[in-house]
Amino acid sequence: MKLKEIKKNYSMIYSLGLNCAPSNHLRYRGLRPFAGVLDWMISPSLADVNRLLANRFVNFMELENLTFSSYYDNDSKLLIKDNYYNIYSAHDFKTDKNTPDSLSCYPEVKEKYKRRIGRFLREMETSESILFIRLGGSYDEAVELQRVLDSLVKHNYCVLLISDSNSSTMIEENWGLDHICVLNCHISKIMWDNYELWSSLLSGIGISRPQ
Repeated sequence: MKLKEIKKNYSMIYSLGLNCAPSNHLRYRGLRPFAGVLDWMISPSLADVNRLLANRFVNFMELENLTFSSYYDNDSKLLIKDNYYNIYSAHDFKTDKNTPDSLSCYPEVKEKYKRRIGRFLREMETSESILFIRLGGSYDEAVELQRVLDSLVKHNYCVLLISDSNSSTMIEENWGLDHICVLNCHISKIMWDNYELWSSLLSGIGISRPQ
């Protein structure tokens, strides 16, 4: 799928990680109607995200699977790992209310993700068109992502996948996947403050939700 083919309006746009950068830039451009499940998480492996989606989030963020990884964001938050999916919660557990040994905010965090998961799964069934954005992923992982989304999304969808490389410029790749547009570049160069590049990536993309 070519980049020009994804430049259109969608009923919904979701980030699939790797980190908070896609959701930050979607929000900045008014393209994020609702918070997604992975917006504020760190998900290093697309294979694990594929497994999460294929399982429809079963066992996600269960207390028995959570462990303290490190302090985060100038020690104001705990980085908590979901060991079942190898995904990290980066913004849910602030250190003024939680400690590495006691996640006192867990019930409200779990309820928040329950709401977000419910909304996400409803959107998969009802949205006429969805765009997913993912930083990082191999060809094999992209093939599996398309297979999973084919079974999950009822109507139309596209994926914008930024694959990591040493290239300082954005190169469009042809992986021969009907629903996935692949761009190749050094991900660290676009993650946070490169608003010019994100503006170019997201230009021509809009949200048009039914009233």
